[in-house]
Amino acid sequence: MASISRIVVLDQDANTRKLLTAALEDDDCGAEIIAAHGASEALVRLKAPTPVDLVVVDPAIPSPWGWDLISELRRTAVGVPILVVSVMQTEQSMARSMELGADDYLLKPIDLNEYRRTVARMLMERRELLALAGSQEDRNVRLTVRSAGQGMLVEVNAPTWSMHVSRFERFVNRLVALSLTNEEALKLRLALDEIITNAKEWGNRGDSNKMLKLSYCLLSDRVTIRIEDEGEGFVLGDVPDPTLDPLDHVKRRKLSGKRIGGWGILLARKAMDEVAYNPKGNVVVLTKFLRKPTRP
Repeated sequence: MASISRIVVLDQDANTRKLLTAALEDDDCGAEIIAAHGASEALVRLKAPTPVDLVVVDPAIPSPWGWDLISELRRTAVGVPILVVSVMQTEQSMARSMELGADDYLLKPIDLNEYRRTVARMLMERRELLALAGSQEDRNVRLTVRSAGQGMLVEVNAPTWSMHVSRFERFVNRLVALSLTNEEALKLRLALDEIITNAKEWGNRGDSNKMLKLSYCLLSDRVTIRIEDEGEGFVLGDVPDPTLDPLDHVKRRKLSGKRIGGWGILLARKAMDEVAYNPKGNVVVLTKFLRKPTRP
């Protein structure tokens, strides 16, 4: 029988803390929800013999660490996923939380349905990671966040199937949502997922010993995403156009044992303003020029 997951919820506002706790209890997620009133209490809980499976935290709570509370939580509970819930709606705060060790970031006022879905997904990923029993997650993983002029640069170097690749993808999706319309952000999310999946499956051929180099660069007028795998590359002109005969495209992929997909390049070209591959075909650079969504 699977053990019950334990979630620590840490927020300085009593009403918000109650809301975040009750939302998970009402959702019957099969977890024990522990409301922590301060950073010290949360850290004590994390050091207890009974393991914690997820921490939900607003880093703005009064504590000696400030936003560095995230890194303090990370040091105390190595491998435990951290979900930041914050009113800070800036690219810098999201990138900073990622650099300090957060695994995902939700904005206040919070959408409770999205909150529940996010918690469920993070718990599932936690179980999968534990089942791998000390896999590749921290081996050779490098994460860098630094300023780039008036913008910023996020770089991740991680093994093919590392959770850090998924973490990078999630944060990019959160970041671009601040600057794009909902439709633009959705198109970019679909394109990014397809391109990264291609890099895993076709570039690195699913080899866990190979690395992916991912970067997200935010400038004043554009977002640039770079994806590099360690594969042999491909000839862009040899990739068939799936729109010419979609049914035949799906049939051919099934017969060859491929997943139903193959729309990555097309989606990227629809979602982005520029899509550029290097001559070898193992590096793609996606560029989206920012047209700030108009607010009513």
